[in-house]
Formats: sequence, structure tokens, C-alpha cells
Amino acid sequence: MRRAQNAEIALGALLAVMLMGIGVLIGKFSIHPVEGVTVLSQVTEASIGNGVGFYVVQFSTAVLLALAANTSFGGLPVLAQLLAEDNNLPHLFALRAERQVHTYGIGFLTLMSAVLLIGAGGKMNVLVPLFAIGVFVGFTLSQFGMVRHWRRERGPGWLGRA
Repeated sequence: MRRAQNAEIALGALLAVMLMGIGVLIGKFSIHPVEGVTVLSQVTEASIGNGVGFYVVQFSTAVLLALAANTSFGGLPVLAQLLAEDNNLPHLFALRAERQVHTYGIGFLTLMSAVLLIGAGGKMNVLVPLFAIGVFVGFTLSQFGMVRHWRRERGPGWLGRA
């Protein structure tokens, strides 16, 4: 439990430092939104040029986004199952296939992803903010749940944990 808390704190601190660093670089290089080019791509090009390092950063970003999307496909169906068992979603989401896969949750997520992709016309500048909102909403809800848990339990040192 303590390792998980330390990992969360380290990840939060790392995220804060990276966001502040990117903010400083955006100001230093006077980066502004340009049609068809991400701000991160502009910052990377201004920082290290457009050589091999630029492509390593772009590839790494694509891999991280793919892993984040994969996490959604792994986590959301399980969450939908729990919500369905508590009567907060249709019971269809609680059903599992032969290999313990949440078929309907994955199908729903796939369908909604396709709707978003088509609705946005595949425009990255529309989809990335939606992705960021989804990530931060999920993170905020999970943190809210943990604070609520610690407030309810009120064990030794609960206030610091909350």
C-alpha cells in the first residue's frame, strides 16, 4: 500500500514538472497552435531540431497514446461490469464471454470510439483534448473515491492519506 502511494506521489510530481517544463518551453519558443501540427511537435522541433531525436519523441508519444487507449479497453469493461452489478448500468455489461472477456463493454467502447473518430473527422486537434478530458476526469474520479474511502474509514493517519 505504501509503495503504491509513493508511486502515485512520484507520478503526480513528475507530471507537474513535465507540464511546467513544457509550459516554459512554449513561452521560450513562442509556440502557438498551428493547423495540422501539434504543440508538442513544435516544442520538440524547436528544442532538438527535426533529426532522429524528433522522430524518437514522436514515436514515443504515439506508443504512449496507444498504451493509454489499451488501458481504457482493459479497464472500462471491468468498471462497467461493477456498475452493472450495482444496478447503475444495464445488466448486459455484467455478462462475460467464455474467456472472461467483457464482450459488451469492449463492444460499446469500440463503437463509441468509432463514433468519436468519425464525428471529429479524424482531426487530432479535436480528439486530443477529448482524450485529455477523459484522462483527467477518470483520474479525478478515482482520487475522489480514495478520499471518500479514507474519510469513511477514518483509520490511523487517514487525514494524511486523504
